Amino acid sequence: MNNFKNFLTIATVIFLTGCVSNQSFYLKVDSVNGFTLLSYEDFYLETNSENLSPEVNPIVLEAIESRLVSELELRGLDSSKDSNLVFELSISAKDEIESNRFGPRSYYYDRRYFYLDDDIETEERFVLRLTIKDKAEDKSLWTGFTSWNQNRLNDSSDTETIQALVNSLLQEL
Repeated sequence: MNNFKNFLTIATVIFLTGCVSNQSFYLKVDSVNGFTLLSYEDFYLETNSENLSPEVNPIVLEAIESRLVSELELRGLDSSKDSNLVFELSISAKDEIESNRFGPRSYYYDRRYFYLDDDIETEERFVLRLTIKDKAEDKSLWTGFTSWNQNRLNDSSDTETIQALVNSLLQEL
């Protein structure tokens, strides 16, 4: 019995550690066949900082931008305004509507079920798109898309989450 308690305790700790420490973001990626960063020496990063919606924290955008620039420079690329390789980083906010017909009760056979209005909730989500373009050919080479809810990343001091976001984007290149 004592061995079972020890095993259950260790398994619970491992499970919770795995759930908490996983900081990856779900990405949707598309690219042109044969695109690699190795054929470029420099880059330029553009953001939508002038067109931000009021819900988006501009300090978070700047933190993501600076982390992305430093990671690209670590990969051997130089930042230059005259570069043919342009990274377009844009963040926007959208509302996601969820409906829960059952409300706080989770069972179908409630006699008040048919008299209840829908329980509609809105959740604010942030959408990030990184598009890599070749300025000389005026053509998109790579794009990555991800989204997250307001509670996951809304503070510029959350460097671990920003690092995980940038790593998730660059891991797909």
